[in-house]
Amino acid sequence: MHSADPLRGGGTRVFEVRLKSEDGKLVKNAEPVVLKASWRDCDREREDKILKQIFAELRKKQGIEKEGEPRKYFLSVFAEGNVMADGKIDGTDSPLRGSNLLANCASYPLPDPLPVDDLPKPKPTRTSEGLTPNFPCVPNSIRQSKVCHRTHSDLVFQEACQPIYEPRSLDTLLVTLQDARTALQFLRNVDWVYHDVSTGNVLPTGQICELADLEYAKHMDSDTEHELRTGTLGFMACEVEAQNYLFGLPKEIDMDMLEDWTQVPFRFNPLHDVESIWWIATWILYYHVDQEGDQRSPDQTEYFHKLFPGRLNERFITFSAFKKFRALPTSFHRAAHIVANMCVDLKGVYSASESGELPDYTEPLAKLHSVFTEDFKSVIEHSAGIRLFSPTVKHPH
Repeated sequence: MHSADPLRGGGTRVFEVRLKSEDGKLVKNAEPVVLKASWRDCDREREDKILKQIFAELRKKQGIEKEGEPRKYFLSVFAEGNVMADGKIDGTDSPLRGSNLLANCASYPLPDPLPVDDLPKPKPTRTSEGLTPNFPCVPNSIRQSKVCHRTHSDLVFQEACQPIYEPRSLDTLLVTLQDARTALQFLRNVDWVYHDVSTGNVLPTGQICELADLEYAKHMDSDTEHELRTGTLGFMACEVEAQNYLFGLPKEIDMDMLEDWTQVPFRFNPLHDVESIWWIATWILYYHVDQEGDQRSPDQTEYFHKLFPGRLNERFITFSAFKKFRALPTSFHRAAHIVANMCVDLKGVYSASESGELPDYTEPLAKLHSVFTEDFKSVIEHSAGIRLFSPTVKHPH
């Protein structure tokens, strides 16, 4: 189950449910399905409609005979609809008595700026306690300056999945990321970006990974006005976190060129989605240990918190530097070395795409997908048979 900010969050709740017949009895031998209840911004499409748009564009570009391949990488919608209350769609545009939220506006500014405080470091958790790792999101005071009207909707998905952060074999999780990269490539083929790649929405389902939570996905030409810095902080691309291009300035630059470059409006692009895949692979390696009951070494713990500090604008230096993979368990070294080299490739592609007057990622991105495909094949091969375990927590005496 997901939590949400009480004022500005999406109020998302996810449940595993079972189907009933019209007489109220459970359907025999029916597999469980997943119910997702949420409150989306009223100017955003519902997730099932976004999926229909994506598949329609893929079908138009690739032909109906090839449409089945990309469908494997996205959740299948079983039922969908807006929630009805008192004969009308449930939403915040019909406020309760005494509310000052106008019914005829899509959004309104927050009355006072909220203070920007550093997020606390995530507390370590233990699987034996039934807890999951803590992934900080962008502070709402940074993410939003307006409150939007919201519409209450329910979606039912056919697949009941497990999150990627549940420990299992290393090669299995890396196969999952390779599938997620493939799904992003299909989105790129029709000029869509995903916007929110994280461990919570890259979901293994049997033999394949499927992407969930497409409510932030949008076409590259979309002119909808939503702030881009949304999602899970630890897996967010560094440029998205900074809301600026970080790789394109040449070594020799005059002040006029610098002024022109800094005035280029920042836009989310598909490279940012691919970078998030790299961050998840890095988190898998630096968070876990390879023996049940083990603790992370002091060096691994220190470097893990440099990679994932849980605060804004503190990761780019570590992203740009050499990765200290020898702080990891020995069995992780070969895989971590390949993942570190993937970061080098990623930085090179950023530099190539931002070398002109305006960012142009088209050719560099195609190259990166090709390189990452081979890198994932190699890292999966070197990860066979390696088990992952959540680190235990050393309690003070």
